[in-house]
Amino acid sequence: MDPISKRFPRAAAFALLLLLLFPLAGCRAPSGTTAGSGGRRAAPPSEENVEVLLGERQLLELSDGAYGSFSVALPQNWVGTPERGGNGSSSLSLTVRRRDEPDGGAFRICYSRSFGVCGTGLRTEETRVAGYPARMGVYDGGAVWDFIVFSDTPPGAYWIDRSFSAAWWEKNREEVLSILSTLEIGEPGILREGEITALAEAEATKKYVRASALFDFDAACWTVRLSDPLSAAGDELFSFDASGRRLPR
Repeated sequence: MDPISKRFPRAAAFALLLLLLFPLAGCRAPSGTTAGSGGRRAAPPSEENVEVLLGERQLLELSDGAYGSFSVALPQNWVGTPERGGNGSSSLSLTVRRRDEPDGGAFRICYSRSFGVCGTGLRTEETRVAGYPARMGVYDGGAVWDFIVFSDTPPGAYWIDRSFSAAWWEKNREEVLSILSTLEIGEPGILREGEITALAEAEATKKYVRASALFDFDAACWTVRLSDPLSAAGDELFSFDASGRRLPR
C-alpha cells in the first residue's frame, strides 16, 4: 500500500482527484517541417509563463516553447514559483507552497528531457494523478512518498518531488491532492508514448509481445520497436513525428 493510501484511503483520494479537478537512426523530419519541430505548428508556444485567474483559483501554465508544457490551478492561499533550466536547458519546474508559510514545506512539478533517481532503498508502485498513470517512489520505508513520475507522457519526463515533512503532509495532503487533480500535461496535438505505440502496433505485420518507444529530440521523432524474443522474424521498427505522422525510415 502506498504512503498516500496509508493515511488517506485510496478510493477517497482518487474521488477527491476526480472531483476537484529519449539519438536514433532512421528518423527524418517530414516535408514542410524542420528537425526539432516534430510537425508542430509554425509558431511554437511562448516560453513565457502564463497566469490566468479562474474564479478563486489561479491557473499557472509553463512551456519550454517546444515539447514541454504543463499547467495547474492553485487556490488563493497557495503560490507557485516557476523556474527554468539555464544554458539552453529545456527543463521547467514549479515550486508550490502555502502563501502563509513561505519557509514551510513545498512540492515541485517538473519537466525535463529525462528523469533518473538512485535505486538504493527505493520502493515504487503504480498510482494515478489527475487521471495520468504514474509510479510513486518511497525511499527507505518512509511514511511519505518522495517522488511521483508519470508513466505515459508526451516527449520528455514529468514528475513531482517534495521538500516537506510527514507532519506537513498530514496537515496539507487534502489540499495538495486537490491541487494535483488540476494538473494537465503536454501540448494539444503532441501524442503520448502510449498513443504512438498504439499507432505502430496497428501497422505491424503481426502481433508482438514487447513494445518500446523512444523520442529523439534532435531528429524530432519517435522510434517504436516491436519485438518477440520467440520469433525468428526479427523486430519491426516504426518512426513517427510528435503528432503521430508516420515517417520514412
